[in-house]
Amino acid sequence: MKIKVYMLTGQNNGEKDVLRAYYRGLVTHFSQSVKVKEELTEFNMQKYIKEIRKIGVEISLDYGEVADETADVGIIFGSAKERENLHHRVRNSVIEKCKNYIVLETPLLARSIVKQSNHDMYRIGLNGFLSGSAEFNNDNSNSDRLSKFGDLYTRWKGWINNKDGNILILTQLPGDASLRGSDHGEWLLDTIEELRSITKREIRIRFHPAMSEKGHENFFGDIGKIVFKNYSNVVWSDGIARTLQEDLKEAKTCITYSSGSAIDAIAYGIPTIAVDEGNFAYHVSSKQLEAVENPALASSEEIQQWFNDLSYCQWDRAEMAQGRAWTHIWPKIVDLCGMPEPTE
Repeated sequence: MKIKVYMLTGQNNGEKDVLRAYYRGLVTHFSQSVKVKEELTEFNMQKYIKEIRKIGVEISLDYGEVADETADVGIIFGSAKERENLHHRVRNSVIEKCKNYIVLETPLLARSIVKQSNHDMYRIGLNGFLSGSAEFNNDNSNSDRLSKFGDLYTRWKGWINNKDGNILILTQLPGDASLRGSDHGEWLLDTIEELRSITKREIRIRFHPAMSEKGHENFFGDIGKIVFKNYSNVVWSDGIARTLQEDLKEAKTCITYSSGSAIDAIAYGIPTIAVDEGNFAYHVSSKQLEAVENPALASSEEIQQWFNDLSYCQWDRAEMAQGRAWTHIWPKIVDLCGMPEPTE
């Protein structure tokens, strides 16, 4: 079995450090199966890797720009977009050429809007990074990891019925990989048009907090002209000036495409419509806009199990280096690749 960690998929030293932590975890996992008496350190890692080859597993850091077609698993940092940046080109190469791939992406629980390399935890998916398309080996997980994320998830307070609340649309970054090629502006306009035919409530459109000022102008400038010309009682919310919690407090229903903010909305008790199957809230939310006044409300037991499952999608750097993240997904790797065959 050949496993390669593709270092050029990280676009800075911080992201490459995350990949190195995962690489160490690979060695740590397989070190349990070899006969090396000394404790694994940075200085004797190559000795371990040499011994691990004898049990049929080849682990390496790869600094190439083109992926190895013979690799059983390629590890990449971040989701891939159709762009000419080096890190995106290498990510796309790994996805195209390697037999399987693992993506280290932004977290789902206790999220914050920071540079990718500054997160405390990372979502780790096999052959994808979105719900429904990636494997996380997390069905019916227990609750033992939830304490890492705080009372918001361990002691969910239930649904809030804000009778006089608005309809909050949480936008995403245009061109983001999680949109999977869909035109976010077109979706937003179609959504507003349909909502206005269903409800007279205020529609609040929240900017993504990571969108630049130029991005605001390019994306929302023309859309704003159409919206304000054709629809009444529609307002913008600045995702930088206002926190998500402030907007959620005034919402009756939250609407998202594939945004991870749907998880935040439900954690705070706001009923949510998740339009795309890649949305991690899809299976505990309404799917159609026509439900905006009376969205489906999953039971407390369903929400708690959902939180449990999400907690097994993401891992911190220490857990990566300890091999826990790889050990968790290993059964699914074996299902796809079979057990490695010893060479000696």
